[in-house]
Amino acid sequence: SYGNAKIKGYINNVKDPDNTKYDLAINTGGFNVGRLLRQDSIIGVVAGNFKLKGTSFDVNNMQSDIAANMTRLDYNGYSYSGINLIAKLNRGLIGAKGSVNDPNAALNFDINANIKNEYPTINGTIQIDTMQLQNLNLYDSMFNFSGLVNLDVKSLVPRKLDADVLVDSLRMQFAGVKYFIDTIALNASNQNGIDSIKFSSPFANAV
Repeated sequence: SYGNAKIKGYINNVKDPDNTKYDLAINTGGFNVGRLLRQDSIIGVVAGNFKLKGTSFDVNNMQSDIAANMTRLDYNGYSYSGINLIAKLNRGLIGAKGSVNDPNAALNFDINANIKNEYPTINGTIQIDTMQLQNLNLYDSMFNFSGLVNLDVKSLVPRKLDADVLVDSLRMQFAGVKYFIDTIALNASNQNGIDSIKFSSPFANAV
């Protein structure tokens, strides 16, 4: 058995993906998405409430509002809890806000992206209160960190790079040693058709 799920709402024009219309409310106490997708070595049970309203299931054509409140999400052998997401998709433009309030992963994010073209653009912030990678089965030994990430990626097109990534107030605990790094900055730019990437931090600088 995959689990249980209650679904209310409708889906129209299923045979025409670009013009499919839907308004769905889904509630599940536990549904094994990984088993359904035959990816159960990576993803497992999902539990929570979901709302989805809009048109099309093609991410480049979708005009949809999405809300999710997940009490459980199994990924890579760890069960995450307290995941909240509100997203709006508008023909390749994506706006997403949310949070994770898990004992080993706590963060808030506010991200806007444009995936209309081959190379996406993205801007926003991610406030990481704690990430404990060993407990999350993402690293073999202790590796914890927190910090604020600011993204302003206007172009990833080769020979037209324009991007800034700033990591502020980074705190890390690695192999039993604690580190504090005030600011790490990455800048990608282009001048006269030549891409340039600059990295700066309190302990190293590179071009």
